[in-house]
Amino acid sequence: MIPAATFRGGVTPDEAARRLREFTEQLEAPATAEEFAEQMLRQAVQNAARRPTPQAPAASQGVSVERNRIVGNASASVAIGGRTVQLGEILMGSEFGSDLYTQFGPRQPRGAWLFPAADDPATIEAVERERVDELIEEEVK
Repeated sequence: MIPAATFRGGVTPDEAARRLREFTEQLEAPATAEEFAEQMLRQAVQNAARRPTPQAPAASQGVSVERNRIVGNASASVAIGGRTVQLGEILMGSEFGSDLYTQFGPRQPRGAWLFPAADDPATIEAVERERVDELIEEEVK
């Protein structure tokens, strides 16, 4: 009987083909909602750091991902301008601006830092890149 050919590490061609099929299927599966929310928040924090509204950097520090949602605790304290305020006092103004309260900057119906992160190609690319890295690490083990 002729022994089956094996690749380095003792993997047969059939086993390698099966692993490659599984890897491809996992790669084609959509990212989970939680993965997307985590990456969206990372992108939103980067957006906020560019100060699209004066309060955006402070407000971005008060939001987090819980399960698959981005949430902000309205009673959480955030530092802004050398003082501490509750997140609920600045979150909406930091995202959407205001025509009435000028300290928030001009009204931005589409959002300034959080909502734009959902449509940012960098968010989607980062989620996919992260998934590929995780799958490769699992296969290499």
